[in-house]
Amino acid sequence: MQILFLRIILFLAIALAYMLFDIFNNRNVPSYFAYASLAVGAAFTLLYMNLSQIFYSSLIAVAVLGFGYVVYRIGQLGAADVIEIAALSLIIPFFEKPLVYGAAQAYMPVALSIAINSGIAALIVVPLYYIPKALRIKSKKLDRSERHSNYFRIALIITVYVFFGVFLLEVLHASYGAIALLAVIALGSTLVLAFEDRMMAYMSQYVTYKGMEPGDIIATGMMEKKDISLLEKKLKHFERLVGPELLKEFKAKMPSRKFPVYKKPIPFAVPIFIGVIATLAFGNVLLLLLPAYP
Repeated sequence: MQILFLRIILFLAIALAYMLFDIFNNRNVPSYFAYASLAVGAAFTLLYMNLSQIFYSSLIAVAVLGFGYVVYRIGQLGAADVIEIAALSLIIPFFEKPLVYGAAQAYMPVALSIAINSGIAALIVVPLYYIPKALRIKSKKLDRSERHSNYFRIALIITVYVFFGVFLLEVLHASYGAIALLAVIALGSTLVLAFEDRMMAYMSQYVTYKGMEPGDIIATGMMEKKDISLLEKKLKHFERLVGPELLKEFKAKMPSRKFPVYKKPIPFAVPIFIGVIATLAFGNVLLLLLPAYP
């Protein structure tokens, strides 16, 4: 019991430290801290003194790093965020019973619960933080077909959530609390879609290669598709994630061209920290939608 308490305290402390670095250090988590957190996680995995648990814990961490690297390469998540989830997974690979509410989830990898809960937290945090700021930004003018496409996407996602809510309520007899949770997720998803252009405009800044650094993300959503296609043909290493090779190509072939780069992106360690707390308290939050839980 004491070692579990220590694991929980360390679990929260590491997630908190990542969040503080993300907020107060311009989204830069020192490499030494990231690798140290992995080492600490590995040490706590070895403390299980059980070959089966060590194997599964290590396997999950490797899967997180492998899948996370793919997500990082396509510019959807920071490298430090991937390492953080892997380190937390090594400290507590499985969590038998949520501390506050929820059924036993010993079969559910903690890393999966963190990822899902963090995504849900992001759907709440992003609109609350960015929409008031983004409203001051002029978004690009959309033609009629683009506006209709956006309206269709918003209407489609609302329809899907409504049908899913009716299914939960009428067929599975889910609780009103579960429907309220679904409504919050639906609202966050809708707001993100509705204000996507303005939020991208707020988060990004047009800069030349001199204003970029490895790890930056190009806001390709603010670029014309034909421009992206031309860049992919002209530049061998063009992608959303800015790497050293792409910077060299920008310097050699397009030294004065400006690109929209996310300079004020959401510090994703904040939703991860919220997701970590939710994981300890409730387990995988999506399971709360099911009437069998707890």
